[in-house]
Amino acid sequence: GLARSKAELDGIVESSLKKAGLFNEVKDRLLESGTGLSGGQQQRLCIARAIAVSPEVILMDEPCSALDPIATARVEELIDELRQNYTIVIVTH
Repeated sequence: GLARSKAELDGIVESSLKKAGLFNEVKDRLLESGTGLSGGQQQRLCIARAIAVSPEVILMDEPCSALDPIATARVEELIDELRQNYTIVIVTH
């Protein structure tokens, strides 16, 4: 079933945060709320949460709409990397 050990869940969290390029930035505050993160970090946290469940498809609704140019570039690079392993659908208006 879905029951997993704490060690296995910790591994999934670390792996997902690494894939989202966020682990090194948050590894010392894993028990804190994500609300203290920057906008770009919050967006990458959302991406880490999405890939933690190993989806076939990731749907993103304007993933860079409220980000500054530097954060936008990081998220765009991340999306480019993730498209090797996931089908990504991006909605724009």
